[in-house]
Order: sequence, then C-alpha cells, then structure tokens
Amino acid sequence: MPRKAPPPAAPEVITVRKVNVWFGVTMLLVGFIGAFLLMKEGSALPGWLSLPTIPSLNAPSAPPSPPSPPSAPSAPAAPTPADTAAQDKLIPTVDADRDHIRGNADADVAVIEYSDLECPFCKRVHPTLQEVIDQDTNVQWVYRHFPLGPHKNAQKASEAVECAAKLGGDGKLWEMIEIIFEKGSDNTKLVELAKEIGLRDSAFATCLASGEFAARVKEDMAPAKEAGVNGTPMTFVMHIPSGRVQRVMGARPTADFLQAVENVRNDTVPAPAPAAAPSGGAQTSSRARPTVYTVPIRVTNWAFSPSTFTVKKGDTVKLRFVGAEGEHGVSIPGLGITKTIAQGQTVEFPLPTDKTGTFPFSCNVACGSGHSEMKGVITIED
Repeated sequence: MPRKAPPPAAPEVITVRKVNVWFGVTMLLVGFIGAFLLMKEGSALPGWLSLPTIPSLNAPSAPPSPPSPPSAPSAPAAPTPADTAAQDKLIPTVDADRDHIRGNADADVAVIEYSDLECPFCKRVHPTLQEVIDQDTNVQWVYRHFPLGPHKNAQKASEAVECAAKLGGDGKLWEMIEIIFEKGSDNTKLVELAKEIGLRDSAFATCLASGEFAARVKEDMAPAKEAGVNGTPMTFVMHIPSGRVQRVMGARPTADFLQAVENVRNDTVPAPAPAAAPSGGAQTSSRARPTVYTVPIRVTNWAFSPSTFTVKKGDTVKLRFVGAEGEHGVSIPGLGITKTIAQGQTVEFPLPTDKTGTFPFSCNVACGSGHSEMKGVITIED
C-alpha cells in the first residue's frame, strides 16, 4: 500500500506569509517614491492620492508668514468731538406746524428727542424728559422718530403714534407713546392699545394698515442719520434764537439735561477740539447750522423775553411774539415793522435779513409807564 505524502510543515507556511507581507510593504514604498519623483518633476498626482508637502532641499526656505492683523470692528468709529459739533448743527430746528411739541410751545430751548418705541432706554428716559419740562417751563420737548432696524416692531409703532395724532391730536400721540412703553410695541396689539386710549379702533386700523405715515417716519430719520445718529435715545438740546446745540446721548439723569439747557442758553456748550483742516481744498458743509428758524419772544408786563438775540444775514427767520400778559405792541423802526400784540394773541411775521446791523425794538403802546421799559435789540451779522 503506497504511503500518503506528509502535510507541509507549519514553519514553511509562516515563512510564505512573511514574504507576502514584506512584498506588499516594498511595493507601497516604491509607489510613494515614484509619486514623490513625479511631484518633483511637476506632474500632477491623481486626486485620490494625497501626500504631505516635502520641501526641496535645493530651494531656499520661505520666510514665515506674518500673523494676520485683527479684524476690524463691525461698528463704525465714533465721530471726533469736532465732527460731532458740526453734525449737531444738521438737526432741523423746531417746526411748530410739523413737530410734536410738549410743554411751552414758545420756549427758547427745545429738547429734541429721537426715539424708538421698542428701545428700553427710550422708555427709561421718557419720564426724565417730562421732569425737564416740569422743572424749566421755558423748555419744550419735541418728539421725533428713529426706529432702529433690529427692532422689528418699532417702525409700525412709530406709524401708530402718528395715526393717533391724526385721529385725536397731539395729546393722543403722547398717550399712545406712553401706553406702548407701558404695554409693549407688539404690532398685533396696536389697535387694542389705540382703543384703550379712546380712539376708534376701525379708523385707527385703517390708518395703520395704509402705511400713510411710513414716509413721515423716514423724513424724521433722514437728517438725524446725516448728523451721525445710529442709536437711541439721542437728544439734541437746542437754543432756538441762536441755533446753539448740545447733544445728550442715552438715558441720562435729569440734571444732565438741565445743565445742557443752561449751556445752550448761556453759550457755555463745552468746546470740542479743533478740527483738522480739510485736505485737498475740500469745503466744509454749507449746512453747518440751521438757516430756517423761528425766534419766539414772550411778551409780558413789562418785558420782551428774550430781549436781545442775533441772527445771520440771509437766513430765513420768523419772529413769533406771544402775548402772555397785558396789551402791548412792538416797533422795529430800522426795519419798518409795527405790530399790535394783545393778551392771548400770537403774532408771527418774517424778519428781513438782507442787511447787517443792530436794530432796536420797543413796545409802541404809549400809555402806561412800564411800556417805556420794554426794549430789545436784534443783531443781524454776516
């Protein structure tokens, strides 16, 4: 019976496996070396193969890259004090026919607030400005709109208070402002709020849906943006006869606003640093100050207040004499003006500004010793 062949020895199998493994490793190394040589010659590698970059021994080493500069902040740089002083003069003076005024309509100082009805700081400053006009009765509070983009309810809320003014007068406008600050600016609730302050809900809803006052809100915002306003509340304290302005940013204490009132009255507004000369012969803005304005003058026994003021030649100026007490008149001989002012009457007329000089004025009522003391001077300068 023939013998069966013995099975292969185990060590031989192990040796064959080792040879196969080393063969694979060798071929992989050959492949990498070949790829490196191809890359050195400028040939492209197939997309599926990615090798670490190996610098050439003959090439000079590249200098290290400088660190990246920090990214610029997204917010615009704050204007310099000189820029701010010029921008403040771009704020329109008070227009009694257009503006919403609370307090003394014939005051010599206006606190002009740019507000957003969704802004918590505007809500905070609201009672503060009421205190200002309560403590100084020769100050008026002017409300203007400045709804901020991130506040999604603010634009319609601004339109809502204009609808309230249309349907119920300025008194309802102020009531609407206050109930929005109290209960929120949710656009879906504005009709309900209007009804709470006594407005007809159907008429209010029609006004609000029409967007009738959207443009009016934008008109308030345009000059404020030009003056650098980008946040709320922003308040401009303006001396109406002279056009002097001081900006008060944020929800400041009552004392800060009252100090600004005294500063503009007494020409003690803190002076900014001098501005650098414009390069390339550029001219500064011709709108560096208001050129159309009204000077209110209160008439009492026995005084004009203010009794002296200065305007610029070529400006468009109206004089508004408000008869608060007694029967009086005014005469400005150098300008050929004579008017009678009865108690409770407001007399408004244009002031000619085509020539410079000083023009005394006085009460033209002959009877009564006190009338002779009622005097003043208008200065028209270049």
